[in-house]
Amino acid sequence: MSAEDAGRKYVFTIPGRPVPAGDVTRADSGSDLERAWAIKNALMRDSDWFRFLVLEGEPQSKARPRFGRGRAYASSKQRAAEQELGYRLKRVFNEPFLKNLAVGCVFFRSNRQRIDTDNLMKHVLDSARGVIYEDDSQVTAHMGILEHDPERPRTLLVVGEHKTTMDRNLSTAALCEMCGQAFKVKAPFWRTRMRFCSQNCLTKWRGHVRQGEGNCLACGKSFRRQRAGHKYCSNECRHEGTRRVNNRAPTVCRECGSPVSRPEYRRCRSCWRKSLRRQRDGQTKQEVAEGA
Repeated sequence: MSAEDAGRKYVFTIPGRPVPAGDVTRADSGSDLERAWAIKNALMRDSDWFRFLVLEGEPQSKARPRFGRGRAYASSKQRAAEQELGYRLKRVFNEPFLKNLAVGCVFFRSNRQRIDTDNLMKHVLDSARGVIYEDDSQVTAHMGILEHDPERPRTLLVVGEHKTTMDRNLSTAALCEMCGQAFKVKAPFWRTRMRFCSQNCLTKWRGHVRQGEGNCLACGKSFRRQRAGHKYCSNECRHEGTRRVNNRAPTVCRECGSPVSRPEYRRCRSCWRKSLRRQRDGQTKQEVAEGA
């Protein structure tokens, strides 16, 4: 495939400011196509999937982390720049790629400021996490080139599948331990262990019923519960049920017949004290008999 054919099919130009998705145009720059095609031949010679992108605007550099209160954090400006670049990349990539990747960048800066190429690459790779790929370990090859172009600062990004013996394929299939259906695991096995295909299967495996039909304790009608603890179909029934509990007849002591302070109590406080006294006296007599 020639560079001209690659430009018509694989190359995209993304403006620096957010615009409607329909305004994404294809690039026809011959020099950019030649550089992108050279990077593709160097890193992704046998690749079946690759993309050439032109990101208009001054290439940003990854700043050093800041330290405060015993922890490291990124500045708000750095987070905003990565978020903006991630939004721009989402206009081309619908979902992350789950296999080995090679990333190549040519950074065209408008000035001759001394900026490290690895910091420029770090900014692009961190912004692409979760958009182009799922995990950093998928990037098994990368290349960064720094150029000077005062009239048109931009970033030429080349992304494609990388053929290597270090397999990082994350699109593995697993069987649900509850229903037995196969589902895709989109995360590395060292970060998570997905044993169930959905939250409902996990809940059933634990022996609970998260959603199901139930009868309202107030009106007796059948309703669909949102969680296992739902007892009433509406707030009116809940208020009515609470009112019934509060206004029900008080529980009486089973020994003297006087009211008790709580419904779960079976004896009043005086009878409870008498029972403790009788129990203590019985133990004392038993100890005296054993000592004699």
